[in-house]
Amino acid sequence: FQTEMLSLCNNHVKEGFIGDRLGVLDPSRWSEATEWLLQGHSADPLFGWDKTGLWEPPKNLLAGNEIGRIILERAKNSAVKFTKKYGRKPSLAVITVGDLSRYEHANRRVQLYSNPSNSWFTKTDTGAANGFDVTEIHFDASTTTTEDILSEIYKIRDKVDGIQGTRSLLISGF
Repeated sequence: FQTEMLSLCNNHVKEGFIGDRLGVLDPSRWSEATEWLLQGHSADPLFGWDKTGLWEPPKNLLAGNEIGRIILERAKNSAVKFTKKYGRKPSLAVITVGDLSRYEHANRRVQLYSNPSNSWFTKTDTGAANGFDVTEIHFDASTTTTEDILSEIYKIRDKVDGIQGTRSLLISGF
């Protein structure tokens, strides 16, 4: 129990990684949490919010994790609607040719900076946690031809709702 609880708390803190700081919450998330905790009792939704700016990241940094969280939340809601309408999860095939440098230390990066429910290092896990079936297809860069890739795309195109080619696939000339 303790290990699981520590892992969940750690994942929560990592979701607030903005700029150079862990555990950052923006005012809208703080307000949502306050409203949820108060369960209908009236109070300032920013009650307890640190207005000094001490815990905020520098203003010149883009809050990519927060933007990503919002987009992923919308995608998850969309997946729920899709599943209700079609009786199955939406599906995505991710095709990669060669090794991507971002995957070199992916497991360690997820441990330090993210969690499997919202990390681009683990597309299959992220998809599963958010209502999508994701299949990752890897090709060896030294032996794969354009015809191999096209053959795979033609084979899967009617079995999935979307196909994503990764950067290394695009750089290889395809």
